[in-house]
Amino acid sequence: PPLQYQNRLRHKDYLKIYHDAGFEVLEQELEMPNEQEQKNIKTIPISKEFLDKYTMDELIINGSWCILRKT
Repeated sequence: PPLQYQNRLRHKDYLKIYHDAGFEVLEQELEMPNEQEQKNIKTIPISKEFLDKYTMDELIINGSWCILRKT
C-alpha cells in the first residue's frame, strides 16, 4: 500500500552494500520465522525474478542486525 513502504532488498543485498561501502561485518543476527510461518511462506507463489536471485532461506529472513567496522 502507498502508506506502508516495503523495499525488496534482502539481507544478502545489504551485506553487499556494506562491503561495497568499505565495511566489514563483525557480527550479525538473523530474525527467522518459526516453523509454522516457514511452512506458510513456502506456499506463497514467488516471482521467478526472486527465485533466480535468492534461495528460499534467503527469502524468508524477517529481519537482521549487523555490527560493522569501517575497513
